[in-house]
Amino acid sequence: MSTESAIRKLVALSAFPLQSTRFMFAPSPLRECQYLFILFIQVATVWILRSDDAQEAFLCGFFTTLLALRLLPTLTWELPPDLVDDRINTSDSDEKQKSLGAKLLWGLSWISTLRGVSWSWQVKNTPPPQVYPSRIDYVSRKSVEVFLYGVIVDILWKMRLLSDFTKYQGGLEGYGSSASKGLIQLAINSAFGLVSLYCITIYNYERMALYAVILHISRPEDWPPILGPIEEAYSLRKFWAKSWHQLFRNIFEKYSRGVNMLFGLNPHTTLSRNISRFLAFFISGLIHAVPLAGMPYPNGLPKDKNTPYRGSDQIVFFMIHAALCLVEELFSNIYMKTRKRRSVRPWEKQIGFTWVLVCLLFTVQYLFDEMELSGLNDKDTITGWRFIEWLERMLGRSFIS
Repeated sequence: MSTESAIRKLVALSAFPLQSTRFMFAPSPLRECQYLFILFIQVATVWILRSDDAQEAFLCGFFTTLLALRLLPTLTWELPPDLVDDRINTSDSDEKQKSLGAKLLWGLSWISTLRGVSWSWQVKNTPPPQVYPSRIDYVSRKSVEVFLYGVIVDILWKMRLLSDFTKYQGGLEGYGSSASKGLIQLAINSAFGLVSLYCITIYNYERMALYAVILHISRPEDWPPILGPIEEAYSLRKFWAKSWHQLFRNIFEKYSRGVNMLFGLNPHTTLSRNISRFLAFFISGLIHAVPLAGMPYPNGLPKDKNTPYRGSDQIVFFMIHAALCLVEELFSNIYMKTRKRRSVRPWEKQIGFTWVLVCLLFTVQYLFDEMELSGLNDKDTITGWRFIEWLERMLGRSFIS
């Protein structure tokens, strides 16, 4: 491990204890300035330095950026969240919350669950259940789900290693290699990548939830389903607001409130809504772009040829979708004025699904190609247990060749 990699990793890991201590002490302007300075140093270090290992580089950049974006509003325009967990009904809960140790544990819970711990079911794309499962029931059910999704991801990853799906083959000029393969191959690559991303997202989230609940870091109700109903994705706005994960929504809304306060905007106006939308997509781009900035140099390319490779395509992808959502909203407003029926007809939903699919298939290259170039996906397995290889050895035959 190089010196740059070691420093980068230590700085990234320091974000966790830093944020855990944020609410242990009484707020003061001096302390908030100290936190702001430390945040600046952390993000700058992760952005400038590079790691030898792509996976390590991505995780360091991802967590540092995400935690910094989450902590920043509490240092500026937003009041810190209530340290008392409303779901603790014991008589001595107030005394527990007053101790520094309890506040530190609360801080760990706060950063481990992006939707928040001091308020229940902080997610808007899926309704809360009538009854929360017990810890034993939750662990039993999630263990099965993690195993099944792990098998699916293992199969998809084996297919990817043996096939030419979303493999980077071009130079750094332009926006990656997928577009150079033709529209049909681009659509196939993108479809496979989207299915893989869908399954990997669920697998990683369910695994984190399982570990957190087993270790009593958080509770089952702190981990609602990560993805909303796919049948709601008949518009691009619904896809991003309901069907795709809402892990960062709490962060987006903090910055939207800050912009509204700064300019004195009514949050219910069209202008405020569109500013919030573009801001949310831009922040999403940052969350994905900064981790790629510290990736190892692409294999076989000299360092002086590496200037364009800084994660910019990630921001391009999200800003394209912000613009597409605006176009969709304008068209929808005009179209709705020409019809009397307010409910959506089945054929209109089919057109909507087609529109969303086309938008994703022909723009997701901006999201995937830089990841391929970085070497992030150059590994034999993603689940760790190599289920397919174990099954092939046991049966003495190869399923995918």
